[in-house]
Amino acid sequence: MRRHLLNESDLPALADGLIQEKMMNGYMAFYEGRKTEVLANTSFEAQQKAAAFFKARKRCEVTVMLCEKDGKQVVHAPCM
Repeated sequence: MRRHLLNESDLPALADGLIQEKMMNGYMAFYEGRKTEVLANTSFEAQQKAAAFFKARKRCEVTVMLCEKDGKQVVHAPCM
């Protein structure tokens, strides 16, 4: 007799968790007048990817801004 570690009722919840885990945020990266879009889980990861893309000498010279989170557009309001 084989024992199952998961119940069949747990599978949809497990699948939803895996899909959310794989969903990355969209960032816009800027460096010396150039820009690119980056997909990453965190802004630090986005900065690292962008620095490698731009071949930046220092990672801290690359600016990243969140543009998309959980599939929805992020709007940045200017300060007054």
